[in-house]
Amino acid sequence: MPSISLDNNRDCLEQLVEQASILLQETTLAFYDRHRSSRQVSIDLFAQPFPAMRMADLGLVYRAHFLGTFSNVSNTFLWGWENINGFPEEAITVAQNVRRFGEAAHVPEFLTPSIPVPDEQTAARIASSAVRTTGNGNFYRIPSQYGEAYYLIEGFDLGPSQVVAVQRAIGNAISSGSVHNHVDALAAYLDMRPGVSGRGTQQGLVIDCSDGSLEIGLDDQRRVAMMRFIVDERSKDGLRTFDE
Repeated sequence: MPSISLDNNRDCLEQLVEQASILLQETTLAFYDRHRSSRQVSIDLFAQPFPAMRMADLGLVYRAHFLGTFSNVSNTFLWGWENINGFPEEAITVAQNVRRFGEAAHVPEFLTPSIPVPDEQTAARIASSAVRTTGNGNFYRIPSQYGEAYYLIEGFDLGPSQVVAVQRAIGNAISSGSVHNHVDALAAYLDMRPGVSGRGTQQGLVIDCSDGSLEIGLDDQRRVAMMRFIVDERSKDGLRTFDE
């Protein structure tokens, strides 16, 4: 489990979602890019030898961890650890670990089996907080008969860090509205993502990736104001600015 630091003066769930956001964006985009040709995706939580996501047309199998569901009938999010469907223990291990984290860190949303929510986006936000507690960024949501189901998918290799993908993930996370403390979100990403390292500069920080570096400038409120990437000596510099 990654190291997690929370500010007692801020909402815990909000911080966990914030700290998960960059890795979630990077992994979601990479997973989609690599598997978008598949038209035969299924999840079987009773499969042997482990609960599985299968992409039959690509010949791929990943381990699936059930997090919970959103019901558009009752407008509630239900944690997988409540296990009203009697899924095998292997299917709900991650959800149970999230609950244990909630007990230790006093996160009420992790200890309440059924949570009233206005919509599926709020439900997905609660479920996606598991990314931070596990360090697994492969959060997957799939429509169900009466709403949505949420999973973490294990076994997908994100591969070497690529500076353009990292820049895109940071930009998408900021644009999503989930990130309020930019520095905390960046620090959590560096903690969870293998193959990247960060170093402070006078203007902000530099993230070193396998194929180059991403220079991040912060404004006087410690928010990302500029990102400039360098992809080895054969590529041109890229410049992107954010007007927050």
